[in-house]
Amino acid sequence: MHADKPSRTALIVSLAVLFRHLEPAFRTLTVDVTVNLAERALLEFIPLGGRWRAWLAAKPVRQLVEAVERLVLPGFMTHVVCRKAWIRERVLERLPDCPHLVVVAAGLDGLAASLAQSRAELRTVEVDHPATQALKRRLLGAETASRIAWQGVDLTTERLEQALADDAGARSVFVVEGLTMYLQESEVRRLFEGLAALAAPGSVCVFTFMEPDARGQIRFQRAGAWLDRWLRLVKEPFRWGLARTALRDFLAPTGWQLAEVAESAAMLPASRADAAIARGEWLAVAVRRSQDESPCEGATRP
Repeated sequence: MHADKPSRTALIVSLAVLFRHLEPAFRTLTVDVTVNLAERALLEFIPLGGRWRAWLAAKPVRQLVEAVERLVLPGFMTHVVCRKAWIRERVLERLPDCPHLVVVAAGLDGLAASLAQSRAELRTVEVDHPATQALKRRLLGAETASRIAWQGVDLTTERLEQALADDAGARSVFVVEGLTMYLQESEVRRLFEGLAALAAPGSVCVFTFMEPDARGQIRFQRAGAWLDRWLRLVKEPFRWGLARTALRDFLAPTGWQLAEVAESAAMLPASRADAAIARGEWLAVAVRRSQDESPCEGATRP
C-alpha cells in the first residue's frame, strides 16, 4: 500500500459490507459499527449526503456493481460479510476466557469498536498502518476512538511484539483478518511468532489465509485477471498462501496449535444458501500452547 494513504482494499471491503447490508438476508451478519464506518468512508470519497442508501439500492447501480463483481471476483461481497460474521462468532466464544482483544490490520472493520462500546471491562487494541488508522479514528469520532488503544505499525518493517510490549502476558484473542496474503512467508512466520511471544497460554488467534490454486498461484478461485492487475496497481498484491493441510505444521514451530479451519460459506443464511461466494480464502483458529505442551496435542475441529 502507499505509505501515506489508507489501504485501498480496506475501502473496497467497506463498500462490500455496505452493499450486502442493504439485503435483509445478510443484515444480521453485519455489525452496526462496521456499517457506520463503511457509510462514512463512502461519503469521504463520494459526496452523496444522506442519499447513499437510495443510491446503492437503485436498480441500475446494483446491476452495475454486481456486474463488476462478476467480472473481477464473483461472490466477493458475500464472502466478506460471511467471513466477518464467522470471525465475530469465534471471538465472542473465546472472550469469556480471554478478556483482552487485539485486532491486527483492522482496516475499517468495526468489531473492536463495537465490543469496546458494549464491554467496559474489555481491553481493546487495534494495530494497523498509521495512514489507515488516521482515517478510521476520524470516522469513528473521538468518544468511540478513545475506548481503543491504537498502535500504528507497518508490519513489513516493524516488529509487532515491540509495539505491543505493554500488552505482553495477557490471555488474549488476536484477530488477523485479510492480512497474511499480503505478506512474505518470512513476515507471516514472524507475525505468528510475535503474537506467541505476547500471548499467555490459552490465548487464541482467529485469522484468515489464502490457499494456492491448482497451479500454485495465490488467488481466489474464479478471480478475473482484472483483480490481479488492480492489486498490483495499488501495490497490494497477494504474496503468501498455504495449503490448509500444511497449516498445522506451519504454525507448530511458532507456538500455535491449530484448532479449527472453515470456509466463509459456513455462514451463508439459509435463505441464501445457494448464493455465489468467493472461495480460496480460509478461516482458522489457533490456540497458544503452553511451553510444556506437545505440538501434536489437541485436534482440529471440522
